[in-house]
Amino acid sequence: MLTGGNINALETSLAGNAGGIPKGVFWFLPVALVMWYLIEQTPFGRHLRSIGSNAGAARLLGIPTRGLTLTTFVMSGVLGGLAGIALVAQSGSADPSVTLGTELLPALAAAFLGASAFLPGLFNVAGTVLAIFFVAFLVNGLQYLGAQPWTSPVINGAVLVGAVTVSSLLRRERARR
Repeated sequence: MLTGGNINALETSLAGNAGGIPKGVFWFLPVALVMWYLIEQTPFGRHLRSIGSNAGAARLLGIPTRGLTLTTFVMSGVLGGLAGIALVAQSGSADPSVTLGTELLPALAAAFLGASAFLPGLFNVAGTVLAIFFVAFLVNGLQYLGAQPWTSPVINGAVLVGAVTVSSLLRRERARR
């Protein structure tokens, strides 16, 4: 159970800046590094990539597709829960209507842009991290320059459409080779 002291400690560790850098970045980067290692350097990640490429073939190779899929969904849920806790700590509020789904479009835009950044046509952690910073800097920079509030979802949507298009074209090109 969280008490007032624990909540204040969580808020202090996640809210605000440290040396001009948002404190959330100091929590985000280690998680991204662990996920990169897990997905790119371990048999677990290779098995996930095999399942994503062709689940039937992966099953024939003896990869436990159902168990790995379930494990991946559980890990995703845990990371989503931690992100929710971080959002509550940063905003100081636990109202579910605070974001009203506004965080979904930038997340999808970053994921698909990341799939076309480093490993064309493949979702990867390094590309997604780069894309997150690109989308955030682009939107925040335009808002800083005085862009209207409606431009943020338009930019995120344009990045998403462009990234999906580029990723699809790159994936087709790779399949032809």
